[in-house]
Amino acid sequence: MSETFFDYPGEVTTDSGAVHFAPDWTEREWTQLVEGAQVVRFKAGQHLVRRGDADRNLLIVTLGSLDVLIPQGRKGMSTSVAILPAGSVAGEQAFLDGLPRSADIVALEDGEAVLVSPEAFDAFVARHPDLAMEFLRELARMLSTKLRQANEFISKRLG
Repeated sequence: MSETFFDYPGEVTTDSGAVHFAPDWTEREWTQLVEGAQVVRFKAGQHLVRRGDADRNLLIVTLGSLDVLIPQGRKGMSTSVAILPAGSVAGEQAFLDGLPRSADIVALEDGEAVLVSPEAFDAFVARHPDLAMEFLRELARMLSTKLRQANEFISKRLG
């Protein structure tokens, strides 16, 4: 059977249930992505993303973990909705749709991430179009998985 755009590999999950981004990529493929990207280090407690910001960079967590927080409705209160361990992505919505950030992301521990800007991704597409298609397929898989998790969460909350 030939592979099509919508044929995804089986979900590769972490112990926390988070889904890994591009689990089948080789070191060479990761190196090709990182050529134009930036590796950023972060400290525990550091805000990496603030809700409402126009920043469109995508983060691929390579070390450490991040907490995704959304407003709880009360002024100054927020709720943790996801923990993103190494192997996860963050910021894919803004990366793809260009709209402001929908959540805060705070480092739970010291770590690092690959930061892919839209400009770095455009250069990646020009250099490696086939791999860029795989990258987009992985982002779609991640978004779909997160949407399914959100639907399950909402369904449980509504009883």
